[in-house]
Amino acid sequence: MAFYRYSASQISTFKGCRRKWHFNSVQGIKAEPTASQQLGKDIHAQIEAFIKSRTPPTDRRAWAGLATMGYDAADVLSTEALGEPGVHVEGEINIPLSNAADGTPRGFLGFIDHLDIRNPALPIVTDHKTTSDLKYAKTSQELEHDTQMLVYGWWVINQHPNATHVKLQHNAIPTRGGTSAVLTHAVVTREHITKKWGEALAVMAEMDTYQTKEVGDVPADGMKNGECERWGGCTYRAACMSAMFSSSPQKEEKEMTTIAEKIQKRRDQGKGSITPEPTAATPAADTDVESRLNALRKDMAPATKPKLAALEVAPEPTSTTPADPNSKSPLERLRAAKQGLAPTPAEERVVDSKSPLERLRAAKQGLAPTPAEERVVEIVMPEVKVETAEVKRTEVKRPSVAARPLGCSYLFLNCAPTQGLEATTLEAFAAPLLETIKQETGKSWQFHDFRNGPGLIVEGLGRADLPSAIIVDTKTPLGAIALEALLPRATIVIRGAS
Repeated sequence: MAFYRYSASQISTFKGCRRKWHFNSVQGIKAEPTASQQLGKDIHAQIEAFIKSRTPPTDRRAWAGLATMGYDAADVLSTEALGEPGVHVEGEINIPLSNAADGTPRGFLGFIDHLDIRNPALPIVTDHKTTSDLKYAKTSQELEHDTQMLVYGWWVINQHPNATHVKLQHNAIPTRGGTSAVLTHAVVTREHITKKWGEALAVMAEMDTYQTKEVGDVPADGMKNGECERWGGCTYRAACMSAMFSSSPQKEEKEMTTIAEKIQKRRDQGKGSITPEPTAATPAADTDVESRLNALRKDMAPATKPKLAALEVAPEPTSTTPADPNSKSPLERLRAAKQGLAPTPAEERVVDSKSPLERLRAAKQGLAPTPAEERVVEIVMPEVKVETAEVKRTEVKRPSVAARPLGCSYLFLNCAPTQGLEATTLEAFAAPLLETIKQETGKSWQFHDFRNGPGLIVEGLGRADLPSAIIVDTKTPLGAIALEALLPRATIVIRGAS
């Protein structure tokens, strides 16, 4: 049976990015703890062990955290504080909630690092926080609005009705540099805590609505408030990018409904009407279409064509000179020569036997040519020469281009072929790549930040020759990251029920 279990960290994650919360809490894709987070857990455990059983811490930073709580090395030999009434260490709180709107039962789970109720009128809730620098420690004003501390405070005041105020404090323990921890606190009223608990209930009610949705339908708020880049980059960045290009039928139907509503709204406002409203100048519709066409033709008919004035053309002067027998143009004579036709007498050219200089002198002296000088006929046949140019071909060497890596024909997401097709799992295919990353960097890819861990996987898969069919489980961290490199290189993507 389904059960919605919430926590203070879930509420904080949901406020920062709803899609990140969906990956972690709904789909159950848990990120491997970073080195800083693991160190914080170790210091927590050593502080808890000392208060409960006086086990001396092995880390000086745990001693620094104990000092702010009033403990020192002398308490190792004392058993006075063991099991002292009113002090609870790492106590579990379980708050039952009303069922969700769909009837699913809900609950809230948390752990208080240190609870001191020796003064019932003013309980003290302490949470140990490790930080690389004390400048990141929360101030008193920030503690007054801290979701985790306020929810824990609400549980305390409900367990102790006589409490009018609650003291909320952070024990900030530096992991680098200094050895002294800092204790910051804020005293808040019952009314303030009750108000903030109501706000937390509203957030959890909104979280209910995303429990059954696809990840692509959950907003990615981290892109606008910096969550994607915080603390070295979001663990789910690659899977989040692939979810942007996929949508469920419910989301598409919702978008189409929204578009239809906007169109109808514009029509109702008169902004989107296609048919213009009739005006006074617009004539009424004429049922006689033919008469309207005739009238239109009449209006478009051109006016009477203007008569052109008669132009007086002077007659061409008659020439007494006999017509040149060579009436064809040079181009016509050339065409006839190409066709092998003999020239007609009209194509004969008259050539004077005298040189041009002698003819000029005779013209100046007014001498008429003698009958022997009158005509010498020369038939000119133009010679047509066809030259064939030799074309030399030169080989042009093109620079070699590296072959693109092979993509995959079938990408199976959360499913596998039943028969007729051999497919390789992502884990088996990526094993050599993961081993290479571990050998070259000295640690597994999960313990790197985004670019040095998941980024290396995306880059390596993008350059590798892929098998013809790959099976990917998107619910695993490796599968979610590999989608960024595999989806663009897959010919056919087959999605199974998630």
